[in-house]
Amino acid sequence: MIFTAARNLTGAKQGYDAIKAEAAKAGRDPDQMFLCNLITPVCGATKSEAEDKMALIHTLPLEIDALSLLAEG
Repeated sequence: MIFTAARNLTGAKQGYDAIKAEAAKAGRDPDQMFLCNLITPVCGATKSEAEDKMALIHTLPLEIDALSLLAEG
C-alpha cells in the first residue's frame, strides 16, 4: 500500500502511472501494488462556504497554514 497526495484528478493519475511504471522498471509487479490517494475534506455551513475555504487553502504557501485553517471548527 502506497499513500499518495494529489491536489486534483489529473495529478493523481500522473502520479499513479509514474509509480506503477517505476515499479515495473525495477522488476516489481505493478498489479501487486495498491495506491491510495489521501483526501482533504473541507466542511462549511454551505457548499459555497466550503468551496471558498478550499480556494483559500490552495493559496496558502505552507502546509501548516492549511492544517491550521482546517483545524478551526
